[in-house]
Amino acid sequence: MSVLDEIFEQEGQRIAANSGDTDITYHQFSADIRTMARFLFGNGLEPGMRISIHVRDQGTPCYWDWVMHLGAIAAGLVHSTGSLPIAAARNGELGKNQAVVGFLEGWKPTPGFSGKKLSFAPQSLAPLEEQMEIPMGMEFPDGCEAQAARILKTSGTTGVPKLVLWDNVMIAGRLAQIRNSSELDASTRIFPQLGFPTTAGFRHPPATWQAGGCVIFTGPGRSKEDFRRAAEKSNLIISSPFRLHGIANMVEGSLEGRENRKIRLFGGRLPQKLRDDARARLADTIITSYGSTETGSIAVGDASLVDRHPGAVGFVLPGSVLEVVGAGAVRQPAGQEGLIRVKTEVMCKGYVGRPLSNVRSPFRDGWFYPGDTGIMFEDGMVAITGRLSETINVAGLKLSAANLETACSKILGIDDVCALSVSLDERDLLVFAVVCEDGANLQAMRPEIAAQLPRAAQLPRTEPFVILKVPEIPRNAMGKIMRRPFAKRVAEIVKRRQQKFQHVNV
Repeated sequence: MSVLDEIFEQEGQRIAANSGDTDITYHQFSADIRTMARFLFGNGLEPGMRISIHVRDQGTPCYWDWVMHLGAIAAGLVHSTGSLPIAAARNGELGKNQAVVGFLEGWKPTPGFSGKKLSFAPQSLAPLEEQMEIPMGMEFPDGCEAQAARILKTSGTTGVPKLVLWDNVMIAGRLAQIRNSSELDASTRIFPQLGFPTTAGFRHPPATWQAGGCVIFTGPGRSKEDFRRAAEKSNLIISSPFRLHGIANMVEGSLEGRENRKIRLFGGRLPQKLRDDARARLADTIITSYGSTETGSIAVGDASLVDRHPGAVGFVLPGSVLEVVGAGAVRQPAGQEGLIRVKTEVMCKGYVGRPLSNVRSPFRDGWFYPGDTGIMFEDGMVAITGRLSETINVAGLKLSAANLETACSKILGIDDVCALSVSLDERDLLVFAVVCEDGANLQAMRPEIAAQLPRAAQLPRTEPFVILKVPEIPRNAMGKIMRRPFAKRVAEIVKRRQQKFQHVNV
């Protein structure tokens, strides 16, 4: 099964990519991919070898970043984006990198690296063969792609790095899943706002190219005006709810073509306030999605479902199975909360390398347990109610951090929020770490937050809590809060301050 054949077979004069003021045809795109593969072969790499690809900005790829990645697939290489965690890189089952490729200014080798360093820095969007020297007689061999594979890092919100290996069949299957669930075709003009660290960011551009569509890049300037121009060329934007919040803040007024544009979201809850603002100014249609690196896409739905439940993600896709189970893996009746487990046609069987002895495997009896709790309603709609790793324990009260954060995000003046439990000597304390403008009145926020507690977490109105102003809340590439390390930092701050207080400014 080939990932690239469908790209190479597109009509040559169609536009494959747009970057700033430059259109790139499928003829040039296909030639650039092949030239990149020849460059890799010419530097002594062979199918099956392992490389890491380094880009300037993993979160916002450019055209040449994609040429590097697809060239590596054409050459049959096992590739990752950026360096893997040192502990994982040393794992014997993975093997060592034979090369690093790409933007290497300031790159430092991991311990034991003895491979090739191949700088790749085209100076324009001219055809690659005009910018690179390829050894004479170096041809593009057929059939190498079958040996290609991609190594992905996933840790969810646990902070424990785990590695997933997609072989070429898995990559092709994941791209087909995107094409089928996203209705991609030759008219698609996608503006990706998720990068290589995310599976959604990696899958959507190649799936669009396979369908004959166009991928839009911001261009070299990356100013607000460059961003707006790129967004207005699109009819599809992929993002996470957290990234969407940044897009909404960056764009003044409404985007031209809003009525013909869709936004597909991955990786978290969509606050109603953000949804309504995005619909009014950015795109007429917003689609929520649920999935994972391990399973691929699981469920999709229109963002209007959020009115029924704040964690609504949609309906299960063909080829996927989702169950909500209780104790003993007994399936829960419709409308009752439980632990989610899933299986899909393109699901991984496990993680690469030695098993983590202190982490129970989420792959059990043919199912994958993503660590989410949720509800399946009678009509099949699925809502995510929280994560096991995001349930906070405050003096014996088990609270959903997601519910608390969703409620607090509605309060005027709060730009971002994280709910945590901090253990003091005499008791546990509920802490709301908030990002807000300088001069914001934290004391004035207290009654508004207190008013949200009974509904958001069945928490008594009198339960003490602290509001802590922070400059930012650490999030991963999908916008999910890195809760465990952040909780340790917040606990240290709180413990250094007084034990009983109304609010703290950092």
